[in-house]
Amino acid sequence: QNVNKLLEKQDYGNVLRFIGNDKYLLDRLSLWRFGVQDKSSETRVRIPYYRNLDPLNPLVPLRRTERHLLCQC
Repeated sequence: QNVNKLLEKQDYGNVLRFIGNDKYLLDRLSLWRFGVQDKSSETRVRIPYYRNLDPLNPLVPLRRTERHLLCQC
């Protein structure tokens, strides 16, 4: 299958099997999926977070990952 189709399906296991040990392709894939974005004076890091955004409240971090992200600010 085409890598783009696998990425559209979010089938990262098969994407990694397809890439194999090619460090350059793995680096490009990581930057594309989770990479850093520079916009004006801000730097943004994309972090996939598979939870509804409604209950996310920075004043009440519920999970350890939320507390960790808040400590990084």
